[in-house]
Amino acid sequence: MQKLLIVGATGGTGQHLVAQALDLGHQVTVFVRDPAKLPAHHERLRLAVGTIADHAASLQQALQGQDAVISALGRGQSLKSDQLIQRSVPPLLTAMTAVGVRRLVFTSGIGVGDAYSEAPLFSRL
Repeated sequence: MQKLLIVGATGGTGQHLVAQALDLGHQVTVFVRDPAKLPAHHERLRLAVGTIADHAASLQQALQGQDAVISALGRGQSLKSDQLIQRSVPPLLTAMTAVGVRRLVFTSGIGVGDAYSEAPLFSRL
């Protein structure tokens, strides 16, 4: 059993990650902006509320005791959060370093399917 922090847990990919981690017997902490968007409730599921870029103390608290972080951050269907990942990665890495969490799995759907045309040139190459 691992202790996992999942960010981006309310999105499509994140919800699947949470369900799979719980099914595998892991303890899961989700770091979410809006807890109402998280449909799962489970005895091994812990909720932490905040935004990565703006709530460093909350993020560090959520990271305490975790074995790894899984990021499913993305912008979903919204174009207004286009820089979400770029703004979130530096504070996430800083917080991980501060509390000694050394493993990060970063998922992305950039360039998959219809998103290919929206991917930056370097990613398409």
